[in-house]
Amino acid sequence: MKAIDTHAHLLQRYYKEELDKIIEKSLSELEYVFNIGTDFSSLQEILNLNKKYPKLIPVLGLHPFDVNELDELKGEILEKIIFDNKKTIKAIGEIGLDYSRIKKEEEKEIQKKWFIFQLEIANKFKLPVVIHGRDAYEDIYKIISKFPNLNYIIHSYTGNEKMFNNFLKFKNLIFSFNGIITFKNAQEIKNYAKIIPLDKIIFETDCPYLTPVPFRGKTNYPFYLKYLMLEFSKIRDLKMEELITISNSNAKKFYRI
Repeated sequence: MKAIDTHAHLLQRYYKEELDKIIEKSLSELEYVFNIGTDFSSLQEILNLNKKYPKLIPVLGLHPFDVNELDELKGEILEKIIFDNKKTIKAIGEIGLDYSRIKKEEEKEIQKKWFIFQLEIANKFKLPVVIHGRDAYEDIYKIISKFPNLNYIIHSYTGNEKMFNNFLKFKNLIFSFNGIITFKNAQEIKNYAKIIPLDKIIFETDCPYLTPVPFRGKTNYPFYLKYLMLEFSKIRDLKMEELITISNSNAKKFYRI
């Protein structure tokens, strides 16, 4: 059985002339790879790659670091792109709040404005949402609580235990684990892996970032997914086949594929 990488960034800017070779190798080893948008320049490339590789699934949205480029006109363009491709796109993402590089309140308000705007698009087209968060989980929690009918993935969660437990209370929210779980200093993430209900887990590489051990520090690829899943399987005392079955079922249910 082949696993599913639910969050990757397979774009020319990261992999240059090797991109097609990497996609082909990834799709030979995995059932699906979800290709996640972050900025305007990535959206059309992701859609074009899906036409060439149907199992490279598009997820479109604007990362909180990239919403500064937005204005009302670009917001309309984003919504039109999603409307025109709503049968192909499987979720809106990655969107959210990231306060790790900002201090000014007005910058936080800009992120909140466009996070809400994209949640409204997801609500309008009944699409799930892939959330990016960092140093902002309380505000994310408050905002998504206002959209209770949407389905959510918390991608690469690094918050505290209190907020982890708060998010677990959402019946329509799951967590995506990545290479961080293989890091020696990631004990908190390993602890979450010990207690999370198995119907709330999926897995991702977030390539080219967060490369798992034993390749940490090098470029990441979707076909490295097995290394982080192996770590989770050890933590939960599961066979890899069992874990793949569980996580694939969760991913297909969430993404409706």
